[in-house]
Amino acid sequence: MSSRASTFNTVPAYVNMENQPWPYSVSVIPGSGDTISLFFSTTPQAQQAPASATWQSIATGITGTTNYPSIPKCTALKFIQTAGSNTDKYEVVA
Repeated sequence: MSSRASTFNTVPAYVNMENQPWPYSVSVIPGSGDTISLFFSTTPQAQQAPASATWQSIATGITGTTNYPSIPKCTALKFIQTAGSNTDKYEVVA
């Protein structure tokens, strides 16, 4: 089992999930007053070419710490801050 955690703010954060053991779980920790959306892609190399990848929503409007224990098998995750300007956090466990 591996865990990756990081922070992000106004720029989308991408996490490469290719060749990661499945299943995955994700925790999203928005900063105070922030709103986050979480997406996944099954497009090969989605993290390297996010503009040409197809993204599917897992959740939108996340305003408090939220855990997603069962994320679909995917090639990448995308975290977007849709409101606010504070630093947000995520953790991915595979």
